[in-house]
This record gives sequence, C-alpha cells and structure tokens, in this order.
Amino acid sequence: MNSNNVKKSADLNRVREVLRLDKNNGYLYWTERTANRIKVGDRAGSLKKEGYRQIRLDGNVYYEHYIVWLMTYGVWPENDIKHMDGDRANNKPRNLMEEDYG
Repeated sequence: MNSNNVKKSADLNRVREVLRLDKNNGYLYWTERTANRIKVGDRAGSLKKEGYRQIRLDGNVYYEHYIVWLMTYGVWPENDIKHMDGDRANNKPRNLMEEDYG
C-alpha cells in the first residue's frame, strides 16, 4: 500500500467508537468488530515496510500516528506529524509533534 492511498482525515466520533488508545505505549486496540478479520481487543493495524503502522477503517487507510494524534488532541493535525525519536513505529503521544512550517 503506498502513501497515496492514505486518507488525510478521519471522523473522531467514528474512531472513538471502534478504537481504544493506550497512551502509555501508543498502541490502538479494536473495541468493535469492523471487519471479519478484526477481533475485539487485538492491536489495530499493521507495520509497513517504510516503518509506519497503518490502520484500515471503513475502507480507508490511515497512518496510526495520525489517529493517535486525533484521539489525544481531538483534532486532525494541520501539518505533518513527526516522531521526535525518529522511530516511525513509536506512536506514544509524547513522542509525536506536529511539524512547524512557519
């Protein structure tokens, strides 16, 4: 899956209906079965070769770190999200920072 297929926004209410964020480790877990392969309680998403985790929800693909940001701050980021430690799979809220292009 390439980044051209990744959605640029998600609905906070829908995300909160089906996912739970563990802020200690930055992991998202399914709270509702949204597809046949989904099991409630399983970690959401999969790690892609470029190092980012992606989640498929309602036919759309999202980067996990954007969903973590959305669930933490209640808004979709206006700019790109940077992993402060450089580890693209470390999606702990305290490790995420919105890029400043100004």
